Amino acid sequence: MRKALSPVLATVFLVLFVMILGVIIYLWAQGFLEEHLEKFGRPIDSLCSEIKFDAKKVAGQKNQIEITNRGNIDIFKFSIKIEKDGDTKFEDFEYSAPARGSARGDFGIIGKKATIYPVIIGKSGSKNKIYTCINNGKTINL
Repeated sequence: MRKALSPVLATVFLVLFVMILGVIIYLWAQGFLEEHLEKFGRPIDSLCSEIKFDAKKVAGQKNQIEITNRGNIDIFKFSIKIEKDGDTKFEDFEYSAPARGSARGDFGIIGKKATIYPVIIGKSGSKNKIYTCINNGKTINL
């Protein structure tokens, strides 16, 4: 005579199977559900093309740059990619440049050239989040 699974054990296995399947579907679907950041009621990535700024090394200063915001969008801070001898490092430039304003300050890493990316603030629901405009960088020689 063959023994079968008891109904209680079968129910436990079925519940576990459904829970595991639910977790798998949730993790898979997370890749499709991006967080939508907005600024001025528009997707934040569409504003990056409207950010206009100039960057230059301050003459006579070893690690100082000046950034002038020529656009109408406030820049929260900057992310700087510094290249030296085939090595690349990133540093945050914690100075903000308001619309039509400028920022000037020191950065800590010495290199041959730097690419400066603007970082702006957008809203996701009720929370503020930062967004780096990686397609809008300016490269300067140091």
